Amino acid sequence: MATSLKMALCVPSTCNPTDTAIIAMDQFSEYEIYLTALGVELEVELNEENCHTADRPEFSSEDMIAAALLSFFAGLVVFSTCYDIFTEENESRSNLAIAFSVYTNGKKLLNTSSSGADTLHCLHGIRFLSMAWIILGHRYESLLTLPSMNFETYMKEFLPSWMGTFIICGLYSVDTFFLLSGLMVAYVFLRTVHKTNSFNILVYYIHRYVRLTPAFAIIIMLRTTLLTHSGSGPLWEVTASTEKNLCVDYWWSNLLYVQNFVNPLEMCISQSWYLAVDMQLYWLSPLLLVPLWKWPKVGLAMVGLLTVAGSISVGLLFYYGGYPTTYYEMMRSTTMEDYNKYIYFPSYTRYVPYVIGIGLGYLLVDLKRKGLKVRFSKVVNLALWIVTVGLLICVAAVTNKFQQEDFVPNDAETITNMATNRLMWSLGVAMVIFLCATGNGCFVNTILSWDWFQILSRLTYSAYLVHISVQISQNGSVRTLAFLNLMTVIPQFLGDLMITLVFSVILCLVFESPFIILEKELLGGHKPAPKPACLNAASNDERTKVDFRDKNPEIKTSNEKTEVNDLQEVVPQILAST
Repeated sequence: MATSLKMALCVPSTCNPTDTAIIAMDQFSEYEIYLTALGVELEVELNEENCHTADRPEFSSEDMIAAALLSFFAGLVVFSTCYDIFTEENESRSNLAIAFSVYTNGKKLLNTSSSGADTLHCLHGIRFLSMAWIILGHRYESLLTLPSMNFETYMKEFLPSWMGTFIICGLYSVDTFFLLSGLMVAYVFLRTVHKTNSFNILVYYIHRYVRLTPAFAIIIMLRTTLLTHSGSGPLWEVTASTEKNLCVDYWWSNLLYVQNFVNPLEMCISQSWYLAVDMQLYWLSPLLLVPLWKWPKVGLAMVGLLTVAGSISVGLLFYYGGYPTTYYEMMRSTTMEDYNKYIYFPSYTRYVPYVIGIGLGYLLVDLKRKGLKVRFSKVVNLALWIVTVGLLICVAAVTNKFQQEDFVPNDAETITNMATNRLMWSLGVAMVIFLCATGNGCFVNTILSWDWFQILSRLTYSAYLVHISVQISQNGSVRTLAFLNLMTVIPQFLGDLMITLVFSVILCLVFESPFIILEKELLGGHKPAPKPACLNAASNDERTKVDFRDKNPEIKTSNEKTEVNDLQEVVPQILAST
């Protein structure tokens, strides 16, 4: 069985890879007699890309073009901001001219008082906390790929622990974003078509593409040009430069959002698989949204069937594909590339949370349209929260079980876990949203609805695009062995989070929010006043929000006709009316 051992040497820059390989072999020559006795054959391999010198690479023509483009946008921001400030009192000013204004967009970003009666406040906290969880997980993942002095010992202690379970469960935070995306897509669609009784599918698709792509394209451009000059070190060529080369070859598949199928193992912007899956599910969503609009019972039946079929098929694919079933197997498996290609990245294995989100969106819209207010007794509410938290804890407990080194699951355990883990997690998060949205959220809703989460949640899309580049620049600059423990990882995570948020603000104000305004102006007609907003990947339209919290009980509107005190009364009324 072949195995590999990585080592690093400092040699004069005049040495070529062949010379360096000979020097490395000399380092092992004194152990040759022992290796031969053990039947070990040693071979040293060194590629040109593994060599790094202290010389900084010169700026290429592509770098110059990228710098010129950024300078153009910087000038545009300065002009738009100045025009905005000096014409603030002029009601006839052009909305297009202030699209890039940091003054107006910044005020919108920092505004926490715009929470109207249609805002689902708890989503803000869920979005940001899920994003922070993803950054923490990627920090751990990146550290485990770097040279360290205690890797084996740390992993044996880390994986079976509950801290290890918490980090690994960060994988489910991506499913949370799929759930939120389906929820908001369904809500916006159903609310719009019930008002207009029409659906323009071309505008539906253009709307999404224009909103997400500009910021994404800028990150691709920076990854292939200027960011390659943001650091240096022995690992720089195999980290930052590798990412650059992938983007040079496959940038087009990213802009078409098909990279998870076209080049899943050579993906430009490694985390962009999520964007591809989310966009593909958005393309297919009318197949479910239109039946929910025209024939609700058929649509609800489709939601149920797709959820069951998607869960079972993932379990069967996982089992019959022969993929690793425990995390210890994954660490040693040679089929991880196939696992990523056929299980982790494809949209057909990740759609269940999205469909559940669409079903939840339909439920919330229908409750709103019919003026139904759900109020549970304290006993029922407590029972629902116990079930909800129990679902989430159950997922964590099963995950912890599969992390134990001596655990060997049987076929039934493998299929059941892989078929239900994401389903149960999505249902648990959906229940949290439903309880908070209907005024039954208690202190959980208070925490998730914290005003500052409203600001931070607007940065989640930009943060998702930026954070891997921040980590790559740091990882590629490493020059010493790391010692893995919790107290070294957490400070690095907090640094990642702070730096990511700083760059996210810039990306949001300069590229995300301005194009949202331009899209509204060009596709939605001229508005009397612009309302820019930094959107995240889970939100389809920041103008349309949901909230069923009765913040002013003494004020009743014409839509608030009925108060329902038990969930058993809600479902029959919805189904009867459809």
